[in-house]
Amino acid sequence: MANITTKYCIRCRTLKSTREFYKNKSTKSGLATYCKVCHDKITQAYQDKHREKYLSDMRNYVKAHAPKRNERARINAETIQWMAVFEGGCGVLDGSCLGGLLWHHIDAKTKNYELGMRPCASWKSLLSEIDLCIVLCQRHHTMLHRFLEGKKLSENLSPEFAEFVNLYYPLIITQIS
Repeated sequence: MANITTKYCIRCRTLKSTREFYKNKSTKSGLATYCKVCHDKITQAYQDKHREKYLSDMRNYVKAHAPKRNERARINAETIQWMAVFEGGCGVLDGSCLGGLLWHHIDAKTKNYELGMRPCASWKSLLSEIDLCIVLCQRHHTMLHRFLEGKKLSENLSPEFAEFVNLYYPLIITQIS
């Protein structure tokens, strides 16, 4: 496809930017025949006219694809948990860990998504997200979030927890010393 910047919509008979057309590999230009506005109007009119068939098709599609999606979600969730165990368990290691390993994003600003909340993520995507995380047990994960939010912790902090916080969040360790 040549570097064209405009295209003529045969429905509204207007010359428009190529960004105003959906992609369509089957056409010579690689763009749809109608602009996005016209295409959306045609699609909406069809869906309104054939409402029952459209809804039935959508229900059938969801039924047909739900088992596959649920299985992928289950496999990804189990994989994420086993990878947490493989990492060595909770990063605090003070002997007071309670089960339920979680992935904690060290810097929330770099978080692309919540691990386990994106059931059909690709393997590559999961691994790149895990690289931004550390493993914590549920107890230490909750303590860390409460601490990072500036809330007082009701329990005495172990030296291992203080050392852990100092390792990943050195600027705020003075608050718990």
